[in-house]
Amino acid sequence: MMLKIIQSNFILQMAALVAVLVWTVLQIVGFSLLPTPEGTYWIFDLNMLNNTNIVNIVLLSGLLFLFIVLTDIYYFRCGFADKHHFMIFVFSLLAMSSIGIASFLSPLGFSMLLMVLLLMLNYNYDSGNVKCRDLFSGILIAMACLFYFPCIFLSFFVVSSLIINKYSKTKDILAFLIGILLVIVYLFSYFYFTDNVSGLLSLIPGLKLSNCFDATKIWSWREILLLTTTGIALLYGIVVDKIHFDTQPIALRKRMATINVMTISCILMFVFSPYDIKQSVVFLMLPIIFYFTILSQLNKNRLVNDFIVLLYIVSLCL
Repeated sequence: MMLKIIQSNFILQMAALVAVLVWTVLQIVGFSLLPTPEGTYWIFDLNMLNNTNIVNIVLLSGLLFLFIVLTDIYYFRCGFADKHHFMIFVFSLLAMSSIGIASFLSPLGFSMLLMVLLLMLNYNYDSGNVKCRDLFSGILIAMACLFYFPCIFLSFFVVSSLIINKYSKTKDILAFLIGILLVIVYLFSYFYFTDNVSGLLSLIPGLKLSNCFDATKIWSWREILLLTTTGIALLYGIVVDKIHFDTQPIALRKRMATINVMTISCILMFVFSPYDIKQSVVFLMLPIIFYFTILSQLNKNRLVNDFIVLLYIVSLCL
C-alpha cells in the first residue's frame, strides 16, 4: 500500500526522492574507495583513480547519475508504465546507498553501467541497424572482460535476448561474435607488432573467475539474511511481474522476458565475483530496481509488496 501511494502521488514521490538524495549526498561526500581484490586484471590498476577526493567524488556522482538516467529512459521506453514517475530514481538511490555508495566506483558499478548500455542497445530489434548494435555489444563486452572478467556472462544476455526477440537471429549473433573477435584480434595485433607477445601471455592468467562464496571467509547472520532476502525479492518480483504482464501485449511480455534473461546473467556475475557477498550483491541491483518499480505500480497484494521491499532494504543496511 505504501509503495502504491508514493508512486501515485507526485508530492510523496518528491519527498521520498529528496530524502534518499540527501542520504546519497552525505555518503558521497565521505566515501572512500573499496579495496580491489588481488590477482585479477583490473582497469583500476591504472592511475585513473589516484586523484584527489574531489575528482573521485565528481566521477562517482557522474557515473551514478548516468546509470540512473539511462535506467529510467530504458524503463519508460519499454512501456512498463503508462506515465512517467520517479520511482526508478528512488529505488536506484535507495538500493545503492543501502549497500554503500562506494561500490559504484569499482568494477561492480562499471559493470552495472555496462548492463544498462547493453539493455539500451538491445531494446528494439524492429528499427535501426541491429547488426551494428550487436557488433558494438560484442566489442563492449570483450573490452569489459579485459578489465573485469565476470562481464563475460553478459554474452548470455545478448544472445538470449536475440533468440527471444528476433525471428531471424543467426546473422545478428554472428555480428555479436565478430565484435568480440575484433577486440581479440586487435589486442593480439598490438602486442605482436610491438614485439611483446609475452606481455599478452602474462595477462591471460588474470582473466579468471572467482567465487563470492569463497571470498566471504566467515558467514555471519547478516550475509545469510541478505542472501535469503535477495533470493526472495528476485523470485517474488519475477513471478508477480510475470503474472501481471501475462495479460499485456506480446511486446511487453518479450521485454519482461528480456529483463529476466538479464537477471540470469546478473546471478552468474554475482556468483563468480571475487568480492564478498555483501559487495557482490550489487550485481543484482539492476533487475531488482526494475522489479520493485513495477511492483510499486500494481494494485494487487500491496501489503506483501511493501513487506518484500522493506525487508530487502533493511537486509542491505545491516
